[in-house]
Amino acid sequence: MLTAPWLVKPVAASGWTPIKQVINGRAYNTETSRFIHEYLDNDTSKPRHSFGMEQFPYAEQMFRTRFGKFFLILRNEPHWNPAIDELDLQDRVIPVDPEQAIKWMEKYCNEKIADYVDVPEAGEPSTTLTLRLDKVLKIFLNAAAVHDGVSMNLWCVRALEAALKENNQKEIQS
Repeated sequence: MLTAPWLVKPVAASGWTPIKQVINGRAYNTETSRFIHEYLDNDTSKPRHSFGMEQFPYAEQMFRTRFGKFFLILRNEPHWNPAIDELDLQDRVIPVDPEQAIKWMEKYCNEKIADYVDVPEAGEPSTTLTLRLDKVLKIFLNAAAVHDGVSMNLWCVRALEAALKENNQKEIQS
């Protein structure tokens, strides 16, 4: 099976089973989404379940879809299974909004936040700039941002910063 070339770490390579689930009419697929980070709870002093934390470790994985939506995968989460009338383990998909994703990343992978969401620098005010763009140019900008796994706003800010830096270097050289 082919996977998206911009995946950071394919789930199959990490040993976990790929998951594809539809929630509220939206597909969440670990094979076509960008893997952000995994929190692995291997603390055997406070196990989350009695199945053996070494054999069935609890993990939380954050992903971002190709269209910018975040979701968590809870691996080996204990739950009561009425079909067998006892405690069982499940993998669960949880869609999260950007604010929830930021809070999760602040806790487990703070250094990666700016790669996925626009975060204003402390003490530095931001402003809004409205641009009129040709429809085709907007489509190309959005495609470039999706390809890089960032918002179109962040992609455009980075492109403008790079252009200014290049322009300043040309002025210094002349």
